[in-house]
Amino acid sequence: MATGTRAGRHIIDLGEAWQAMTGLPFVFATWIVRDGLDGRRCAALSALWRELMAIKAELPQRLPELVAAGDALEWITPAALTDYLRGVSYDLGPNRQASLVLFGRLCQELGLIDATPGLRWQSV
Repeated sequence: MATGTRAGRHIIDLGEAWQAMTGLPFVFATWIVRDGLDGRRCAALSALWRELMAIKAELPQRLPELVAAGDALEWITPAALTDYLRGVSYDLGPNRQASLVLFGRLCQELGLIDATPGLRWQSV
């Protein structure tokens, strides 16, 4: 697990810690949409989905540009930023779905939430 200190801080890679504990990848963010959206909102969501997928498809070609834009960042080197961006996954496959369900169950067991919401996986 990547740990270290910097300016008196202890640094832990949350993704690595979760992977070590559960054997699953950590999902840092996801979009959740409630059931029952009207047609106009479904159409807008579908259009947004298409735009996001187009951006995702362009990311590998734009990586050098993105890293160059982050060149002024003091806390990460260009090589580390490149490695980070190459490792980001924007997919929610079965392992990540299982990770979200487990996270919800553990939050419920710890009393952080009353119940784990029912999730249904769907691609637009």
